[in-house]
Amino acid sequence: MKGKKFSVVCLVSIAVVLALAVACAAPTAPTAPEAKTIKVGIVTALSGPGSELEALALKSIPPIESWLNEQGGVTINGEKYLIDTIIEDGKGTAEGYVAAVTKLVNMDKVKFMIGGNRPDLIFALQSVTEPAKVLLSMGFGGGVPGLIGPDKPLSFRPSPAGAESIKNNYVYLAEAYPNVKTLALLGEQGPGGDFFGAVSKMEAEARGIKVVFNEMYPVGTKDFYPILTKAIAAKPDAMDIGVAFLEPLASMLKQGRELGYTGLMFTAGQPDMSLMLPIVGKEYADNYYSNCFDLASPGTPPMLKQIAQYYTDKGIDFKSDFLFQWDSAWCLAQAIQAAQSLDTTEIAATWENMTSIETGFGTGHMGGMKTYGAKHLVLRPMPITALIKGEAKTVKWIMPDIP
Repeated sequence: MKGKKFSVVCLVSIAVVLALAVACAAPTAPTAPEAKTIKVGIVTALSGPGSELEALALKSIPPIESWLNEQGGVTINGEKYLIDTIIEDGKGTAEGYVAAVTKLVNMDKVKFMIGGNRPDLIFALQSVTEPAKVLLSMGFGGGVPGLIGPDKPLSFRPSPAGAESIKNNYVYLAEAYPNVKTLALLGEQGPGGDFFGAVSKMEAEARGIKVVFNEMYPVGTKDFYPILTKAIAAKPDAMDIGVAFLEPLASMLKQGRELGYTGLMFTAGQPDMSLMLPIVGKEYADNYYSNCFDLASPGTPPMLKQIAQYYTDKGIDFKSDFLFQWDSAWCLAQAIQAAQSLDTTEIAATWENMTSIETGFGTGHMGGMKTYGAKHLVLRPMPITALIKGEAKTVKWIMPDIP
């Protein structure tokens, strides 16, 4: 018995050894190398002033990241990199933004930033990003001087807006409303509002339009009846109601109509019409235009429709403000890809010399050297969308002229 048991044990041992030998000799399927990541920081107001609007913009970020990665991310010298966004709360203040971006740069080792809408908060970001050689692809910014320039070699703006929209508005005004000869100017108090007002006045007077009323209102104003009453008393043919966020623009249009003003009102702002109409009401939504777009209008760029559908497929109600963040991230990814480098100074040098770049609004090109001293502004088609008898319609697309 003992001999038989020993033989069985030996045979089993030999079988195990042979099985292990075969397993070791068998070829194993090669595993695909894991994609590397590019950390991209975003500071937004998750709390504090402006958090309601920033919360809307924040919804745009996860689909942007997934879309870029579905397109293959970025490939540099044969290596694939996926985009990994890291979000921090700037609490709606300059101090909060500085603290948040400092954390991203020093602790998360972020070398790329996207977003930023208010000019004062973008300046706060730049106080950290520029010295740290972090590349910033900002969101809105409003076209305020100083956001891009020779002293900001690593700051780019992929969305012309604010001041750049103003000229387009007056080009369209002279073309579509040649009988407008007098104008009322309204705007928010502060450096941004003062600058926008000065640009609007210059553009109006260059076309022979007399400014008969020019007054700024405090930021946060909700009751516009007093200032509108004074503006209407000046009997302007049209009102330029300045650059502002959705609620003040919608309120000015509604309250102006309630006061009996039926003349043209327009803005270089870009409020989402689907959000504006419920505030204004269809009965007052007429004889007005802005720099937003309407997806259903003829001539809408195909990419805009694709982006809107992508959000819908993700279960997110698409809003026009998403495009600021979308182009901020997409243009950055294209610049990295074109540079074939992760060195931010090399990417900046490549980006400013790109002859074409894709955006949600169609193909664009780099501009701004003569105007800002740096070719760091992406120029792409900009819309003029009118409210006509309670309905929104994009009536013109204009490529901005900002040399």
